[in-house]
Amino acid sequence: MGKSSLDALLRNQYILSPGEASTVRTSIQEIDVRLRSLDARISRLITELVETTTQRNALLDQRTKYLSPLSLLRSFPPEVLGEIFVHAALDNPQTRLRLSHVCRHWRNVVLRTPSLWSTLDFSDEDNTREPVPSSIEQTISRLSHAGSLPLNLKYEPAPSPLLADPQEGADEEEVGDPALVQTLFKVANKDRWKSLSITSKNSADLQHVFGGYYIWDRLESLSLSARHSWTASTKIHGGDVFRLPCLRKLSLHLDRQEIDNHTIDGRPFAIPWPQLTVLDLETNSSPKEYLDILRECVLLEQCTLAFDVPDPVLDNPLDPPISMATLQEFRLSSNEFPTHFLSSIKAPVLRRFTFEIAEEPGVVEEEVSWFLYDVGHTLELLDIHLYDVDHDVFLGCFNSMDSLQELRIRTTERASQVETLLKALTLSIDNSRLCLPKLERFYITLYLTRNTESLFLSLVESRWWPADKECMFVYDEDKPFERIKSASLQNLSSELTCRERMEYLREKCEGLEVHYTTLEDDGDMMY
Repeated sequence: MGKSSLDALLRNQYILSPGEASTVRTSIQEIDVRLRSLDARISRLITELVETTTQRNALLDQRTKYLSPLSLLRSFPPEVLGEIFVHAALDNPQTRLRLSHVCRHWRNVVLRTPSLWSTLDFSDEDNTREPVPSSIEQTISRLSHAGSLPLNLKYEPAPSPLLADPQEGADEEEVGDPALVQTLFKVANKDRWKSLSITSKNSADLQHVFGGYYIWDRLESLSLSARHSWTASTKIHGGDVFRLPCLRKLSLHLDRQEIDNHTIDGRPFAIPWPQLTVLDLETNSSPKEYLDILRECVLLEQCTLAFDVPDPVLDNPLDPPISMATLQEFRLSSNEFPTHFLSSIKAPVLRRFTFEIAEEPGVVEEEVSWFLYDVGHTLELLDIHLYDVDHDVFLGCFNSMDSLQELRIRTTERASQVETLLKALTLSIDNSRLCLPKLERFYITLYLTRNTESLFLSLVESRWWPADKECMFVYDEDKPFERIKSASLQNLSSELTCRERMEYLREKCEGLEVHYTTLEDDGDMMY
């Protein structure tokens, strides 16, 4: 019975006769035989495919190995390759370890490049903390790769219950995280240290830094952050003085200590203030003590000062004021305004100024405005965090800021004052006092309203135009205004959002970098 006859049986609804059933069974058996044959063939083909694929992959691996000698990397001298590795590992010390695992040659280059090992980063910043050596021998081996280069250390104790008692259960030969600094200073001569950045969470950390070391001959950068009082174990006896003859950069964040020209929390320090170029202080010292220090810092280029309680208040500005002839970046923050502090400083080449004060209106406005008048012609960045003040007072200062490229403002004012500010910064023929001709980046944090939203968008649109066109507004008679490149708005209000309009602004102004955030977004700050 042929296939057509069998198919005809399938279309009929009657019971098969014994002969017909036998014929169907025979056809099924024939089909099974053919299926087994095809399955065997498929199995042979799969086996052949696997073997062929394996051979192909082996040839590809062999080809890759043979290409290796032709790679341009092979032509790089080890010194050049090592320099590339140094730049690759600048932001993450873990990169050094990853590079050493690529191949034997790269590992040898990593091990023989001292500058890759001269910085020890045991901080938790950006989750790039290096593994702590488990023994003194490992520490010695780790430092030996740095050769004779000066050493740099970043240290912050890892969060661990063991830090409550750093000496408990410690073996003499074991190097736990809390004793790491002490071990490093034992292994490496103190004259090799070029930079120290240490965050202290208990007094033992500071004891390791200062215990027995009174002269740091080559230390150029020192950063100490302590969130506790210093104990008797860190005190100096017998008239010894900590000397730092080569110091250039100093950062002290000491919550419960005071600092003046010659002491830190009563301990004598010989700090070469006249040669410092970078200074960052956050202590319990008064504005007067800070000014006494600044008077000696004749070469400062960057200065950051933070007050907790600025007492005693200065009765009058210093006369003559302190001339900071080289200062280019100045950051000042306080929970109360240090009266007469800014009036006591002259900074003729200041480029970047950050000012954050939580204070009621009054003397804040007048003193800050006079300072901005004085430095406005050189400022390139102005970052102001002021609360409940009259922004109109500062608008006059903007007229002198012909070099300002970046403006950041944080305010809690809800309406009128912010509107006045946004209107004044908008370029229009109706604006009688056009200002900030080089403004390229504008960031503002405020309580958003419908009106301030519209004014912000109008401001940005007025300062943007196609790259192939020039602005119709000019300054200095013939110089056109620069167009804005970046605009950011952080909304402190949860009652109103303008995401859709910000998206429209981004689409309309091609190439403009636009950011919009709220306090509910990840991260509370937009900068």
